[in-house]
Amino acid sequence: NVKHSKKLLLCVSFLLITVFIGGCGFMNKDDGKETEIKKSFNKTLSMYPIKNLETLYEIDGHDNPHYENNDQDTWYIESSYSVVGSDELLKEDRMLLKVDKNTHKITGEYDTTTNDRKNATDSTYKSYPVKVVNNKIVFTKDVKDPALKQKIENNQFLIQSGDLTSILNSNDLKVTHDPTTDYYNLSGKLSNDNPNVKQLKRRYNIPRNASTKVELKGMSDLKGNNHQDQKLYFYFSSPGKDQIIYKESITYNKLSEH
Repeated sequence: NVKHSKKLLLCVSFLLITVFIGGCGFMNKDDGKETEIKKSFNKTLSMYPIKNLETLYEIDGHDNPHYENNDQDTWYIESSYSVVGSDELLKEDRMLLKVDKNTHKITGEYDTTTNDRKNATDSTYKSYPVKVVNNKIVFTKDVKDPALKQKIENNQFLIQSGDLTSILNSNDLKVTHDPTTDYYNLSGKLSNDNPNVKQLKRRYNIPRNASTKVELKGMSDLKGNNHQDQKLYFYFSSPGKDQIIYKESITYNKLSEH
């Protein structure tokens, strides 16, 4: 059980963080709409970091007056680090956790996948069951590889340790918005001094001089009532290197959706 935890309302039902080595083009809209959307994003991102994953037992996933919280609802947290070359997956490490608000238990798995660059049919997949106890990831079965064991036990999500609102401090961000579908997109460059950029580069040994672009997109009525499918991307560009993709998501499933 989590002591002295505050019951919060999260206006985001899905947050996906993806890190690419690559780039893409963007569009722009009027300054008034940009300001409105940035305020909406700031409301969402200000809910983080959630340093103790066990506080999610007491956090609701919808900021909606017509939604009634149910203790049997579930959070899903997922992150993955992938190396991709020429449209083929070479390596991926993935962590998936299920936060059960009813049982107050966090269980999941850590998967590793490795593919041979010269032989697409030659791949290795391993899965390790885990759980969270006192905000620490522990194995439910014995793992003999000490380096892998330490790597998994020290795993942290950006929603725990990142400074996500700092993304909005960039002066280069541009916004597009489609009022007919409520789809929006915020994108631009980030400096290498951004704390999230620095953390991911240090964690995954990404070149320090790699340029960085960010993209935040999703669906919302921009009034804080209907935040859906919100996604955050970091693009790290480094010439002559394979793509590195980091993804992170937090999804809230209502009981009725199970």
